[in-house]
Amino acid sequence: MMNLKPEVIAQLERVLSSVEMLLPCAAEPVNWDTCYAANWRRHSFSGYLEPVKVTDTTRLDELLGVDDQNRYDQ
Repeated sequence: MMNLKPEVIAQLERVLSSVEMLLPCAAEPVNWDTCYAANWRRHSFSGYLEPVKVTDTTRLDELLGVDDQNRYDQ
């Protein structure tokens, strides 16, 4: 194992802390068997899908990408 100076270790810890703030939070994968819609949530340079509760009052024209998805499913 390498022996690093305490100053180098402290600097590496600061850099790692900064990089960790840029990373997205761990998100549960969307279960498409029970979820019919999801929103893309941006986080820094990345993002994640967040399930959306679809209600009886949700209209098809309120959902984005449905037509594209239908083309892929056929």
